[in-house]
Amino acid sequence: MGVALVIGGLRTRAHEAWLIDDGVLLNSNVYFANGESVKNRPQPPDSSVQIRFTWHGNPYGPQARFLPGRHEPIVTGSTLPVHVNPENPEDWTWLAEPMPLFTHVLSGAITLPIAVLALAVAWLVYWRTLRVWREGEARQALVVDGRTTALAPFSRALRVTLADEADPRIFTVYVPRRLSSLSPGDTIWIIRHDQIRGSTLAAAWFE
Repeated sequence: MGVALVIGGLRTRAHEAWLIDDGVLLNSNVYFANGESVKNRPQPPDSSVQIRFTWHGNPYGPQARFLPGRHEPIVTGSTLPVHVNPENPEDWTWLAEPMPLFTHVLSGAITLPIAVLALAVAWLVYWRTLRVWREGEARQALVVDGRTTALAPFSRALRVTLADEADPRIFTVYVPRRLSSLSPGDTIWIIRHDQIRGSTLAAAWFE
């Protein structure tokens, strides 16, 4: 996602530059801004704007849009120079120069490290699970109780204790939905790796 946002930002900036360099420069009229059509009414810079200009000899009004990078008030009825795509009058920009590159890639730059971190965590969980499956010990356990949880809505969380009465520890395992009917006292096979913290897994996931 972060990479896609960065690439999208780069493409947007490149398109802005193309419109400014190769688009048709026209003087448009601010027909309305922020829903106001009475002339000479200043509106906030982030207002949605409807402009009108002459296109191939005919009046044309593209769809309303915002003016990115605008800091000055938008005055209804005022003249707004725009660069228009020669092939598509709906594609235009009011900018005289492209927005700073950082502005376009900011969202991606913020998202990318988060995505990388999430991928790293997922990778570590995968390898830990694989190690438990390969090196862990299969043990029979008794169900203490169970519940559904928002953390894993398509499975069921069970608290279990080893069938060996000499070990009173209680562990939490998640089981597939097909085992949701298990009740206290029922037996279940689990896989544990004593050297990996929180490594108790239900054997049913590997069946």
